[in-house]
Amino acid sequence: LTGSLYDGSPYGSQLVTSIAVPAGQTVKAPAPESWGAKLESDLGITQSASTSTPSVGGTLSFTLTITNAGRATVSNATFSNTLPAGLGTLTQVVSTASSGASTTGFNVTANAISGQVSLPVGAQVQVSFVASVGATATPSLTNVANIAVPGDRFDPSPTNNTASQALTVAYPDLIGTLALPASAPAGSTVIGTASFRNQGAVTATAVVGT
Repeated sequence: LTGSLYDGSPYGSQLVTSIAVPAGQTVKAPAPESWGAKLESDLGITQSASTSTPSVGGTLSFTLTITNAGRATVSNATFSNTLPAGLGTLTQVVSTASSGASTTGFNVTANAISGQVSLPVGAQVQVSFVASVGATATPSLTNVANIAVPGDRFDPSPTNNTASQALTVAYPDLIGTLALPASAPAGSTVIGTASFRNQGAVTATAVVGT
């Protein structure tokens, strides 16, 4: 008889990797949860964005994918994603679940989303949403999403419980020049030419020159 059980904290969070049973004998034991064991649920989260180079004043969409590659079903694991400063007005939230997975208790604000997911082994949940890019967004942003394992489960690989998406925000880059005559008689009227050029990757609108 072999198994992999997490016994919690009484013995220093040890991992039981094998149990020996003499030949000809049988073992009857209660469910592991009843004596404090934590079953293994290897949760993971990834994310993707519709573009890694969003434009100021525009929008982009994110998709979070949450999976369970462990040995036991997990119930009510909590995911969360708080947008970085400059992104906001989170809208158009859509979730899909496969292989018996489900979602509950979504909490959506202007710049954050969280909720609970339940995942049988091999199941998957996807959560997508749209965010706007505000004028205060800095050129480099990182969006971070997390999945937290509930207290009755053990995650043998917690390093994949966080997912990051780097973004490079595109801005208009305006340059203005003014050309005047090299000289003019005192008291005369001169005519100058003002020129404006956008060197950025984004169209500039409602530009005013003074």
